[in-house]
Amino acid sequence: MYTLHYLDQLVTVLQKLSLCQLTIPVLQLGVLISACVVGSKTLEDLYHLRLALVCSDLTLREAAALHEEAVGQAYIGETEQASCRKEIALRKEKGREPLLEESLPALDRRQSAVPPAEMKPLLAKDKIMKTNGETGRGLDGTSLPQLWTLKAEVLLQMDLYQPARLLLSEAYQAFQELEDPCAQSRCLHLLAQLANKERNHEQARRLVEQARLLGGGEDFWYSSSLTLADALLSLGTEGAETVVCQLFQKLVETFNILKKERPNRTPVLEFMTADLEARYLRLQVKLAQEPADGELSRGPALLSDLDGRLLELEKKFASFGCRKSCADIKLERARIKRLCALSEPNEEHRAARYLEAHGLAQGAVVELEALLQRVQGFLPLQDVSETRGSPPRPAQHGGTPGVSQTARRQPRRRAENPALGWRPRALGQQWRPCPRAEDPRSPVNPKSKNRD
Repeated sequence: MYTLHYLDQLVTVLQKLSLCQLTIPVLQLGVLISACVVGSKTLEDLYHLRLALVCSDLTLREAAALHEEAVGQAYIGETEQASCRKEIALRKEKGREPLLEESLPALDRRQSAVPPAEMKPLLAKDKIMKTNGETGRGLDGTSLPQLWTLKAEVLLQMDLYQPARLLLSEAYQAFQELEDPCAQSRCLHLLAQLANKERNHEQARRLVEQARLLGGGEDFWYSSSLTLADALLSLGTEGAETVVCQLFQKLVETFNILKKERPNRTPVLEFMTADLEARYLRLQVKLAQEPADGELSRGPALLSDLDGRLLELEKKFASFGCRKSCADIKLERARIKRLCALSEPNEEHRAARYLEAHGLAQGAVVELEALLQRVQGFLPLQDVSETRGSPPRPAQHGGTPGVSQTARRQPRRRAENPALGWRPRALGQQWRPCPRAEDPRSPVNPKSKNRD
């Protein structure tokens, strides 16, 4: 299970670096381990769902359909629910500690009346699912709620709301029995994301605020702040932008303190801080377009200051390797240049501002085109069109141990009819007629392969 945990961490990092195409072989390995080593069909379904999502993002529609077909329509089974309830009941009877001791936070987890934005992130370790201790195959019943949460997270991204809601409700009830507040807060946060997707923003706001009272790690506070900001801005209440800016500022200050207290988490906190600052500056640009009566003279100076701060963030994202974030910041800076041009009285200066905006927009397009070309380089369209229409061969996943692909092809080579004058052009390619100079009744001449 530790191998799958680190594979999941690798997939997360690759997705942040906009290298989604590289996650496909990693997730395929997860499918193989889940099926052959762990022996859990429900865990295998999780990796099939993740593969379906990645293939859909890469417009590999037929491959995505194959992975969805492998999962089916039953995302949670009665056997899983019964196993989970049985394990929880046994733990209560034996008076054992709650599940997943390594996932419990080291700090005090009591609820506090302090506003959510001022609460300090807990020291919650990563959860690692466990196999069945009795049989050694399949998942332990108390690890199933975590699996349901992971499935629901993928289903939300696939816009499958009803099965995601069912999984989250079952997982939340189980985590309440297990007395795991961090897991409960994550379920509530995902339910808030679901409410936002369904445009029920008031319910999303209540759910995410309830989740923030339970607390969580740095990832939870980062993602829940984005969900809360989305709900507040979508409600359209007066002063929502100002409230969200204050929310981002407080969280940035908290993360800056955590960088000193938790140096091993500094790279992750640096990325989260940079992203929060970029979102804060975008809201500031939006507010600058509607200045108050006494701030009209501060417009150009404020925009120039925002442009400089965005430039620093662009360099920081470039050092992280996040090219998509760099493109987003370039577009925001181009927007600032256009706003500056509107308030520029001098015609030459106005034209210069527009040219700067045009150059920044072109730079953003270049960044995104580079990402697209990188994806196409790993997934050539011609190869994809040849392979995605047929079911995957066992050799693509490693095949049978001790048997090479060439040896696997030998029976088919012996079964061909030499009298028809057909032979394979190369391994894995289409068939074509033999040259007329060769005798169709004779064995294939090795020298003829060099002419191919």
